[in-house]
Amino acid sequence: MASEISAECTRCDNVFSRADSLRIHMRTHTGKKPYVCSTCGKGFRQIISLKTHTLAHTGETPYACKFCDRAYALRGELKIHVRTHNGERPYVCEFCDYEATSSSALQKHVKRVHSKEKPFQCTLCEYRCTERVKLNRHMKIHSGEKIHQCSSCGWSTKWKHSLQRHLSSHKPKIRVSWTLSSQKAKRQTGASQSAKTVTKRSGTTKTHKCVLCGKAFGRKGRLEVHNRKHAGAKPYRCVVCERGFRRARRLREHLISQHSSADRTTASL
Repeated sequence: MASEISAECTRCDNVFSRADSLRIHMRTHTGKKPYVCSTCGKGFRQIISLKTHTLAHTGETPYACKFCDRAYALRGELKIHVRTHNGERPYVCEFCDYEATSSSALQKHVKRVHSKEKPFQCTLCEYRCTERVKLNRHMKIHSGEKIHQCSSCGWSTKWKHSLQRHLSSHKPKIRVSWTLSSQKAKRQTGASQSAKTVTKRSGTTKTHKCVLCGKAFGRKGRLEVHNRKHAGAKPYRCVVCERGFRRARRLREHLISQHSSADRTTASL
């Protein structure tokens, strides 16, 4: 059994009670990854990370969510996912009111929103960003590549969120129709009142009920927006900073209040 000690990292302020914990931590500074996947050759600092990665090749997902059809390779991954259903967000940003379901999600938020470091730079212009995935999205501006295509009409776009907005145009719209009898028909039939037929969706009867919390809505669309709160889904994404929103209106408010018109124009090119 390893003896309890006080082991301090010489490169940062972290202190560990075990020597092996310090040894694993030092790999974050040296970049050493001794555990290598025999299938794809990817390296890892810890053996548990390698075991988790191996499941990606085998496709094993024994931990299933009881609220939806998602399944995961690790119990910890399932625990984090369930928080999207029950609303639990234990990780709070120290710089703003942002709350996250996992420490990694919080770290990404801090790096994306609050960090001034932008190590990823475009080779074709002066654009810089905090994440490689954001740089990859930016490069589509120069390449003109439109990888997101509508399966209904063939329309294509560079952005996933633009495709999501486009798909809504194919959804059937509820129309309000009025059929009024003419004055001539009234005279012919001797009817004292005009016949009026109204086909209208009513918002008073709340027949669409959430299966998770019991809240009811008069419109199916309202329920769908509400379900995004449980699922953590934010389909409307800012083209400038990548922040997501559940409602399009919130995204528009964010763009106006947080980004200049010049930034919005450049990002949408």
